[in-house]
Amino acid sequence: MRPITRAVAQTVGVGNARSVASLSPLSSPHSFPVSSWSYHRCPYSTARKTTITFTGSSPDDRDPIRQKLKLLIDPGNRGISWDKRLSIKLGSSFVTLDHLLLRDACNCPRCVDPSTKQKLFQTQDIPIDIRPQHVTTDAEDDSVTVTWSTNFMGIAHVSHYSNHLLRRLTSLRTSLRARNDDLNYVLWDKAIMEKDVQFISYKDYMENDEILLFTLQQLVSYGLVFLKDVPKDEESVARIAERVGYIQQSFYGRTWDVKSVPNPKNIAYTPLHLGLHMDLLYYASPPALQFLHCLENTVTGGSSYFADSFRAVELIRINSRNAFSSLTAFPVNFHYKNDSQHYHYTRPTVVLQENTHLNRKRIDHVNYSPPFQAPFDVPTDADERGAASKWRQFYHALVIFGDLIGREENQFELRLKEGECVVFQNRRVLHARRGFDAESGDRWLKGAYVGGDAYRSKLRVLMEKFRKKPDIFGTDMEYSYIY
Repeated sequence: MRPITRAVAQTVGVGNARSVASLSPLSSPHSFPVSSWSYHRCPYSTARKTTITFTGSSPDDRDPIRQKLKLLIDPGNRGISWDKRLSIKLGSSFVTLDHLLLRDACNCPRCVDPSTKQKLFQTQDIPIDIRPQHVTTDAEDDSVTVTWSTNFMGIAHVSHYSNHLLRRLTSLRTSLRARNDDLNYVLWDKAIMEKDVQFISYKDYMENDEILLFTLQQLVSYGLVFLKDVPKDEESVARIAERVGYIQQSFYGRTWDVKSVPNPKNIAYTPLHLGLHMDLLYYASPPALQFLHCLENTVTGGSSYFADSFRAVELIRINSRNAFSSLTAFPVNFHYKNDSQHYHYTRPTVVLQENTHLNRKRIDHVNYSPPFQAPFDVPTDADERGAASKWRQFYHALVIFGDLIGREENQFELRLKEGECVVFQNRRVLHARRGFDAESGDRWLKGAYVGGDAYRSKLRVLMEKFRKKPDIFGTDMEYSYIY
């Protein structure tokens, strides 16, 4: 059996290049001989020789924990090598990377097709014993070139890694920022939204990509933005939505009307008061963005109002950990069973971001839609497992949440005018409508949805296009304000 060794290769030097060479199987389990020498010429000194050393040690094979681990990993006792990571100096610090991870990240034309940008091999096909044979670091841009010891894919392989890619591989924070997945939120109430609300020209939104980027950033930060001077035709809302991405169609159609009609199949199609809610939570993938274009509004009443669910949840997290935990865990059923349709999905009220570098996980989205809530699953035969107790805890948490979003000081209200279109994050911002007198005039909104994938794709593309640094918008602070 090969010796179990833990090896770290470090490079130290001056000048424009540094190199290390990996070694053949070790003769001693406790140390590595000096493998190679590099010579560098510094413009301010004579030639200088840099020594590359490798140090490591082998844990005692008699250690019972180590023995158990070996049996789990290698039940056939074929041998295990622990020297599976490479440490490379980038700037003033070292980054350590698993050999398999580094080889898998190669994006050369042999590994990633230049035209399709798609990977040309399977991760599990990489030989488990693959290791760098030669590593060269460019001191000017901290890029790294690796020559691999094993002929994978039938050829000897050389991989080149930029500084940016290496840091993405070693830091989840850097990786999230590279994708613009950690942009800041602003938790708002009535006072903040009245001060910060944005009404953006339809013409500018449609014709200027920088204005489109600004609009999407407002949606990231606040979850709510308005367009003005929208042409009065039924296709305007589709054009507005498709400026972001493809429309997410539902059984309501590609676009849909919000009007008071006889024998309605949805409470939105009545003049009744419609409380704060989110749309299509009975779908497996509810839309991320909702667009509502006001074509006519001459009725008495019928104003729209909105509330920030993220702010309410954060206040609960601060003041009641038990209530917050209940909202993240207790399952809520949502359904639509009408008009020859039967949709159903179960999800908790609050979902946190799992892929994060933060100890205090941020909110990913909220699920709240009382009009489409189905009966809860609280079986009496499971009472010994505390089902009834958990239900009561959730009920009290829901009371707190409902009280926060229902307060007037936490709601932004306005009467939509003809030619205005509201755009909001359906998984964050709750929307509602006051009741109105259907006999007093006409109220007609035209709606559309866009999915989260299309929305985030457009945001990333525009951020890259205008070279907006993710650090400008993303910080370790979760939110800008909370009162």
